[in-house]
Amino acid sequence: MMDALLAGMAEKLADDHGLRRPGWTRTAPKMKPEWVASGTPRMREEQRKHAPRQLLDRGLVIDERSLWRDREVTGA
Repeated sequence: MMDALLAGMAEKLADDHGLRRPGWTRTAPKMKPEWVASGTPRMREEQRKHAPRQLLDRGLVIDERSLWRDREVTGA
């Protein structure tokens, strides 16, 4: 799971900044079966709706807000 998560995050960061995706991400495994956090069906649907495509492509349904904060919130 960690390999899939790190690869998805690296791909998202690269895509967001117009950079080439790191080569090592091509060999990172996809989660089978898909991993979804526990919660009600409505919560799971919200997580899917707000999950980055790069993580969904790797079989991880994780809400983007769980991983990154808005720059205005962090002051970065």
